[in-house]
Amino acid sequence: MKEIVNLNNSSVFKNNEEFAKKFILGRDFLVDKFIPFMVFIYQLLLIWMPVIFNNMISDKE
Repeated sequence: MKEIVNLNNSSVFKNNEEFAKKFILGRDFLVDKFIPFMVFIYQLLLIWMPVIFNNMISDKE
């Protein structure tokens, strides 16, 4: 994915240091905190509400 969207070499990234810092902080928050938290909540829902899990594995066609 890094090769597809390479913002580190972008002129906007090089010319605007404040934008670069905010972007990196936002990306780090999203990857390091938000996504793992959402996965954790989803796993708790699967444990606490077996209906979700049963609907997910049932053969509804």
